[in-house]
Amino acid sequence: MADNTYLARGYTFEVKDAGGTYIEIGGIDTWSPSAQANDADTTTFDDEGNLSHIKASRGLQITISGKVIAGDDGQTECATWAALKGADSLRDFRITDPAGNTKVFKASCTLNDGGGGNDATSAWSATVVRSGATTDSALGSALSAPTSPAGTSAVLHSVISFTQSGTATHYEVKVYSGSDVVATVISTSKPVYVPLSAGSYTAKVRSYNANGWSAQSSATSSFTVSAS
Repeated sequence: MADNTYLARGYTFEVKDAGGTYIEIGGIDTWSPSAQANDADTTTFDDEGNLSHIKASRGLQITISGKVIAGDDGQTECATWAALKGADSLRDFRITDPAGNTKVFKASCTLNDGGGGNDATSAWSATVVRSGATTDSALGSALSAPTSPAGTSAVLHSVISFTQSGTATHYEVKVYSGSDVVATVISTSKPVYVPLSAGSYTAKVRSYNANGWSAQSSATSSFTVSAS
């Protein structure tokens, strides 16, 4: 059987500079990904004392570590990146495996530059935290936002319908009263049933696949839920 394992040193890490050019980061001798996730509790009395949940959101943090390399363009760009604030603090970050597959995502950066003992080379590390979805060349890209969302006017509930291009595993509906979110429902099928009290609402939808959440859809037209 063919050996399809990769050496960790065969990966490359790049950050896109302000001019739109990817710059490889040098001096790395260790890298470590750390997956993050938040659960939504779906436990009801019907579960008879057994906890149940679904994954509501996922994140990723990657630490790349190594040695300070004077004049390395990638390390210099990371220092610039780590000093940025606000929307500018998010840069495109690209990981390429030895087979040429890439993972690209927006991320922020926190830099630890320097340090070490008497006989050690000066240490360098950057912690890169993903913001949003990953585009994985081996899997395809994140889904586009759902289109044509609509909510039914019904008694103490609404059914939110929409069109999705591509295959999703989960759908999230947020229902709004004005600008306030009054209900959030995550479903594995569509359309999505949402219990609601009487009132007028709008809703937005987003979809999830292996590459993360899509952007939210536009808002539905206003729909009215009645008490009886």
